[in-house]
Amino acid sequence: MNPVATRCVRTAVLSVVLLLLCSGSVWAVVFSVGSTTAVTDQRDTVLPLSVSEREGIVGFAVFLRYDPRLIEVVDVIPVDATEEFSFSMNLSRPGTAKLTALNLDLNVLPSGAGPIAELEISIAAGGLSAGGSATISATLVELYDANAVKIPVSPVDGKIEIVRRSRER
Repeated sequence: MNPVATRCVRTAVLSVVLLLLCSGSVWAVVFSVGSTTAVTDQRDTVLPLSVSEREGIVGFAVFLRYDPRLIEVVDVIPVDATEEFSFSMNLSRPGTAKLTALNLDLNVLPSGAGPIAELEISIAAGGLSAGGSATISATLVELYDANAVKIPVSPVDGKIEIVRRSRER
């Protein structure tokens, strides 16, 4: 291969590598609001808030949106991995929940996928009927490492499906 062609190939490969490194989306952590099925007379349920990789996380901020005529966010519950975190939740605007969590000792979470919190929700009386569904959208998610550097993240919404309770015979 002539020197000019070799230089062009090297430049192209380096450009692709730099593009992948700078985009962050290749290695983004997936943050997901869990989905569940509830029966018509069930009022409370819990959805996991999970990430595809917990390693390095010492804090997070999540902004959720939902239809307050259908569901209500009641509380955020730490899981085993985040029991040492300090949690805060703001529910002052109907249909939104802002939650933050931080390990004040800056101890990072262990590696692996899994839940980082659970979201306790209540299904509004008369809000959802059998066959209905409600979405909880993660409109803003920020994950932080011990140096307060944002970890690239890609959010996935959650859904609650309502089914009719089967009659026992």
